[in-house]
Amino acid sequence: MSLTDKEIALELTKSYIEHLNERIKSKSITGSHANAESISKTFKYFYSTVENCGKSAEKE
Repeated sequence: MSLTDKEIALELTKSYIEHLNERIKSKSITGSHANAESISKTFKYFYSTVENCGKSAEKE
């Protein structure tokens, strides 16, 4: 069973949010906050990256 580009991007986004949560738990001050807009941008970035990787692989 293979994941779609969107599913991969979602998994990456979830992992990133978990990373931010761990930084908050460890009381790291810098770069530990997220809001809906930043999460949306993160997902779009991951989706674009995954989609472009797929296109590169298809060309080979």
